[in-house]
Amino acid sequence: MILELIYTSMIGADASPSCIGDVLRTATSFNRANDITGLLLFDGERFCQLIEGETDGVVALTNRIERDPRHHDFRIVQQVQREGGRRFPNWNFAWVTKIAGELPELLAQLERPDRVASPDSVAAAGIR
Repeated sequence: MILELIYTSMIGADASPSCIGDVLRTATSFNRANDITGLLLFDGERFCQLIEGETDGVVALTNRIERDPRHHDFRIVQQVQREGGRRFPNWNFAWVTKIAGELPELLAQLERPDRVASPDSVAAAGIR
């Protein structure tokens, strides 16, 4: 079973959008070492990430992100145990910072309390 987790967060008050470089370097190394795959969306203010892997690795990563001062208002949007393959088996850390102007709308949809994130939300934003 693979744990798939989607979270959103805001950039921390003392962080700047340029922190994404450090986030990418740290995450790529951790994800490879812990067999974690997924996708990060970042629009300069908000993060949205789908993380997938063995439960222990995903939980460890989630705990690190939640404590990271570059993240504020951390919220888990979806957490599901999945059978079968991963959505992003070859992406230890794929990331997108711009999606033809649609990223803010995607993140706004994910933040609505009545909305459950789905793969269709990501696909609708043009991510394949």
